Amino acid sequence: MIARFSGREIPGNGYISAEDARMIKKLIFGSMGIAGLVALLSILDLSFKFPFAGYSMALDIMLLVAAAIVGYLSWETYRENR
Repeated sequence: MIARFSGREIPGNGYISAEDARMIKKLIFGSMGIAGLVALLSILDLSFKFPFAGYSMALDIMLLVAAAIVGYLSWETYRENR
């Protein structure tokens, strides 16, 4: 029997085990944490020129945008998997 889950086929009964659910949740929170850390480092570099010595303002802004996108995608994935 093959079940459909989020547009993908999952062999077996289509259910995710509790162990897999915990792993997925850890990965989601890990990506949220890394996105937050990147955003924090970018903000510190923009304001205090601390971790990267103010090397490039454009790079800091691009890192902030990327961190915001990853944070948003992580949050939406968390909400979907609740």
